[in-house]
Amino acid sequence: MIIDLMDEDRLLPEGAAELIERAAQAALWAEGVSGLCAGMSIVDGETIKSLNARTRGVDSETDVLSFPLINYPHGKTARDEPALVRRQYDPEYGAPYLGDIVLNIARARQQAQEYGHSTARETAYLTCHAMLHLMGYDHMTDEDKQLMRAQEKRAMQKLGLFRNREDA
Repeated sequence: MIIDLMDEDRLLPEGAAELIERAAQAALWAEGVSGLCAGMSIVDGETIKSLNARTRGVDSETDVLSFPLINYPHGKTARDEPALVRRQYDPEYGAPYLGDIVLNIARARQQAQEYGHSTARETAYLTCHAMLHLMGYDHMTDEDKQLMRAQEKRAMQKLGLFRNREDA
């Protein structure tokens, strides 16, 4: 198990939990690491809006939030810092615990429709995106964004879930 999934309100469609697990595995594969885990909560728009306001000071709904436990040195990721990652070993999971993800499934459905692809593809993408945040990636600068997008693309190709012909 890579993702400890909590879906208390049963918002996920059938089969989505398995897809989320595969997407998390693909993100680890893209990073070149294994044996790591994270938590994920599936929530609605109001819940994530409230959480976004409390934790980031942004009073708006978003698609996904990531809460990494590891503070990587600038420019370093999980692949670069195995000792730092190992320090997050959690005996409950028998693996290093990277942090938590909160996914707004209603926003994932809406974005899938806007972008013209499946909810499964959008959910997988958001899972990969959030896992990469937990492994030290960000998109605050153009350079960082390019690195993160390249990793997202590798993970999505591994899953066989392409956005368009350019991703193939």
